[in-house]
Amino acid sequence: MLQRSFATILACLSLAVPLAKCAHGSQADYDQHVAKAQALDENGDSLAAFCEYIDAYTRSPKSLPAANALLDRLRTGTLPVHVPDEILSKLIGAGGPIEAKSFDGGAVISISPSSEIDPVNDPRSAWPFTRVTWFYRLSEKRQGERLCFAGIRCQTPDDLPLAERMGRLLCLLRKALVEKSGQLPLCDGLPINVWLCRHETDAGGEQWRNNIYFYEVATPRSSIEWIREIAHEYSHMAFPILGGDYTDPEPWANGYYGERLLLRWVARGAAGGAGALEKAWGQTFSGYANYERIKIAPPIALYRQNGLSSEWLDRRDAEGMNYVFGLLLTVDDRAGAKTCASLLWDLPQGGSVNPNLLLDGARAVLGAKQGQ
Repeated sequence: MLQRSFATILACLSLAVPLAKCAHGSQADYDQHVAKAQALDENGDSLAAFCEYIDAYTRSPKSLPAANALLDRLRTGTLPVHVPDEILSKLIGAGGPIEAKSFDGGAVISISPSSEIDPVNDPRSAWPFTRVTWFYRLSEKRQGERLCFAGIRCQTPDDLPLAERMGRLLCLLRKALVEKSGQLPLCDGLPINVWLCRHETDAGGEQWRNNIYFYEVATPRSSIEWIREIAHEYSHMAFPILGGDYTDPEPWANGYYGERLLLRWVARGAAGGAGALEKAWGQTFSGYANYERIKIAPPIALYRQNGLSSEWLDRRDAEGMNYVFGLLLTVDDRAGAKTCASLLWDLPQGGSVNPNLLLDGARAVLGAKQGQ
């Protein structure tokens, strides 16, 4: 009832403002699309209503009924997940209060209000966010369809360039995961909510439910640290959980093992490789060589030193987690990414997951005896 009343208020307010001259078609065409969209909204057909509002908006971007309806969806995040590409692409270059852009050869389309919106409070700390950009990617399964992948919210317009780059990077990381692993990310199906926070906390980034938080985003970070941090938080949502009871550096291992696999896969050519990542992210990936030296080589050496060991898999300290990284990276090296991923995606979903469940699968893949 409240949603219907709000829509009615918007419609009444917009009647008081003369329609701008329609850029593509007559005022009658515009009115017809708006009326149809409103009827579809009343019947609960949000996708069809969204498409009709876009048709109306592109005819007269400065006219309020369609613009307000679309802006309300952008603000509240009540966008349809699946949208025909031919409909969404109409917004690119349309002008008006909505800005749409195409990136990376058309692989990504972003949509955002071109000015500040009424604040939306994040679900954890109730901090206000006045800007948002939504990212749609191409579907692998249905040609001509786009899926809403992520919504990135900012507290200041100064962070909009970061939001744009981050959305493109997240889309590329997802592509690398699917391409190399042959698996779908566990978070597929609903858009990821990302919050770029100016607030100071002890954490650089954090995943909470279907949300990713990045804190102190105005504080300078190196390019590889940003890329690592983004890959880490995305991995918490995309990769199967492992652990849950580690004492250090955090309870769950999937953020750390996921970031290592993702960055290594990209460095080795996945999703277009380093060049595609630098184009999407807008900064260098050259720091990966140092990342590999510090974050990838030591776990592999630790695994080689100790061999396949249930005792090491039972450890819950930082070295025990590093051992798991080394095991997974070794499987990735010797048997390939798809085999590595199959070990992970065969794990139980939900709750704490004992890393010792990797033992039999790893033994079969590596042909290793325990302790060798």
